[in-house]
Amino acid sequence: QEYHHGSYLMASVTRPSIVEFEDDGGVLPTHLTGVFIEGNKTVGNGFWGYTFAVGYAPALTNEGLEAVNIIDFSTSDFEPALAMMLTYQPDEFGPIRLGAFYVSSTLASEVVSIKEIEQNVVGAFFYGDWIQWKITAALFSLDNKVISTTSESDSQFSSGYFQVDYMFSRKWTIFGRVEESAGVTNDAYLSLFPGFVTSRTLLGARYDIIKNHALTMEFGKVDISNEGYHHISMQWSAMFL
Repeated sequence: QEYHHGSYLMASVTRPSIVEFEDDGGVLPTHLTGVFIEGNKTVGNGFWGYTFAVGYAPALTNEGLEAVNIIDFSTSDFEPALAMMLTYQPDEFGPIRLGAFYVSSTLASEVVSIKEIEQNVVGAFFYGDWIQWKITAALFSLDNKVISTTSESDSQFSSGYFQVDYMFSRKWTIFGRVEESAGVTNDAYLSLFPGFVTSRTLLGARYDIIKNHALTMEFGKVDISNEGYHHISMQWSAMFL
């Protein structure tokens, strides 16, 4: 949920691959269509929050995961999903937030050789936002059962990232991120997503040109399956109020 599609709000150009959106090749069902409930409670100096969502998960197509098309619901078959998250802030107005989450979903499939995929995701995250420093980190563990027309394949892998942003002036921010995955070799589920980034290190800088306008440049080393490459990205982003 952090920033969602708000590119201007993020320091980096890219999102960590494990939390990439479906329409950009993501491997997780990040958009559910259904009911979303959230609440919070103050306990002492701490602040507890919870979110709960139930609805239809995206379906697997030959192009990747595809969320429900609410304009034409009949375009694909969709199966249910359940998502829960618990968060905690040691100080209600403090800079630190951490939590854990769980997602269980069945992904219907339009791929000829696959009937459906049963997926369970558990993980934890940490978020810290001080005056000049910001730290974002998360760890995901995925358990997938790929059910084909002739057999079933179980796969498990994990992926995580750690990003640090440092604003050393009102206009300049530098940032770096490390992404790593384990258990991805010959994974039955990831074989359906050849563009998934299994490892990445990057550095970048953002310059806020004028109010609500920013230029960002990012340099990174990326590994995809058994291949690796370097990338340079530049982005202009803006927020209109």
